[in-house]
Amino acid sequence: MTSPITVLLVEDHVASGDALADALRKWYTVPPRVGVLAEVSAAIRLQRPSVVLLDLALGRDNALELLPDLVRWYSRTHFIVLTAYDSYAVMEGAMQAGAKGFIPKSATLAEIRRAIDAVALGDTYRHPSVRRVAPSRGRAAPVKRPDADELVVPKPTELEVLTMLREGVSGRAIARRLKIHHRTVEARIRSVGARLGGASRIGVLRWFEEYLARRER
Repeated sequence: MTSPITVLLVEDHVASGDALADALRKWYTVPPRVGVLAEVSAAIRLQRPSVVLLDLALGRDNALELLPDLVRWYSRTHFIVLTAYDSYAVMEGAMQAGAKGFIPKSATLAEIRRAIDAVALGDTYRHPSVRRVAPSRGRAAPVKRPDADELVVPKPTELEVLTMLREGVSGRAIARRLKIHHRTVEARIRSVGARLGGASRIGVLRWFEEYLARRER
């Protein structure tokens, strides 16, 4: 028997998305799949889902950038990220952005149902397969961590710090220019590093170079 829970699936892959939607209709009300990020807001207003299963990579769009706004605009709707990007850094970034659940696309249908039911009741759900990798006891090489993901996006305050840091401006000089404490500068750098899975200052800068290169494509 179908439950009163309405689940909106946001997925741009037609075959797998429609197959998942059909499978979920055994237990939930599932309106037509949405495959374009620009249509998500209108679909939520129209369908009023209890839960949105949100893929992060929708064509060229990164849904993680819009997620905080969606959470703010639709406070009665709970968002679960369902993505192929199954790193711990992406999961924590999604949860910090307001998602109530995180499921890799490798999850079973039973696990997806478990997440939907938990989140619909107001709980959070982190898939148990996505775990932080313990760092080596040896000194880490100053390179990008393997779990640093292209879906990590710097906040505006972090972006201004990283831009000046990339130009060779010292932390204290950045603090003077922005009229903030130098510890705040370091905190912003550490915040990005944490979302990249614990990247060092050098690792953050190397990731930032790649981030800027992706934006220019």
